[in-house]
Amino acid sequence: MNPLRLIGPACLFAVFTYSLPAVALTSLSDDELSETTGQAIIKLEQFDNVAQSSGDALNFTRLSVGAKIDINMNIESLKLGNYYRPDPAAGTCEPGSPGVCTAQYGNNDPWACTTETCGGVDGTFKWPNLVNGNGDISFSDLPGGFEKVPNWDVALRYLSMGYKDKDGNLIPATLVNPYIDFAMDANGNLEGLRFGYGSASGVMGNMIDVITGNIRPGVDVLAKGLLNISLGTQEINFSGVRTPGYIQESIGVILGLDLKDLSHEAQLRPVGSLLLSDAADMFFSVNNRPIDYPENPRGILSPTAGPGFWINMDDGLTAATYNYKNPDNYFENHPLTQILRELGAFENYYDN
Repeated sequence: MNPLRLIGPACLFAVFTYSLPAVALTSLSDDELSETTGQAIIKLEQFDNVAQSSGDALNFTRLSVGAKIDINMNIESLKLGNYYRPDPAAGTCEPGSPGVCTAQYGNNDPWACTTETCGGVDGTFKWPNLVNGNGDISFSDLPGGFEKVPNWDVALRYLSMGYKDKDGNLIPATLVNPYIDFAMDANGNLEGLRFGYGSASGVMGNMIDVITGNIRPGVDVLAKGLLNISLGTQEINFSGVRTPGYIQESIGVILGLDLKDLSHEAQLRPVGSLLLSDAADMFFSVNNRPIDYPENPRGILSPTAGPGFWINMDDGLTAATYNYKNPDNYFENHPLTQILRELGAFENYYDN
């Protein structure tokens, strides 16, 4: 199953161009033009024979736009990348049956996953008493809820950029210098698309049901169930394929015990409120195969992007275990405002 055909490069390019600011153009005479210097708003670059971890090479074309975009955005539900991911324990490669694509990735495809690990199908996920101090609470019972959706690479609800301050003003998120990379093989076939920014700052909200990618925010961990003991800011690894957004590794030690050992189910509530501070390695990609993209415009070389839809957020992200609701970013007359308020699903954490 080809994810590029499912999502469509034309659709991604349309989103990219739609986000660009309108520019008024004024004609110049030859004399005026000869006295004018400047830099083009659009830049085209070529990166050939970029070595891949698979042993071959890809060619990349990059379209960059020198622009600053202020955005307030709400998306009720977003599902991306229904990419076939075989079970590595079996041996066939037919969609609809378990298997592994040995011809393309070998027997150890790192981006395959089983029913036990895709989308949290067979897990029970709780926001534990250790963190919230109010008992073990199922993700499904938290504001905004939780849905197990095993067949998507990314499934988010109430996705937002920006927030509303205490006076009701919408404060935008800022995206600077957007770019898009096209990955081509030696025969000119499109193997992947990457859409990113040189910098992203502001507030981002989401209810995470399923996420795929390399995601490592810094999280302020407060263990309310242990007399409000703060573990400070820990770098947390949400990375993986179709994970339900919970933390699966040790993140801190209290009295010689790992926090994971003290709360063996889901250690923290999926982070619903992120603060972006000059995030310089944030991109979204859709790939037919694992791809090692070239350095981004800030000179950062990101980890390998897996096949299917892939999110990379590995820089400039902070969150807090006690900020578990989605940030408020809705107009008073937005049709979801009253519904979300009744659910108690959002809250304003960023008042000045």
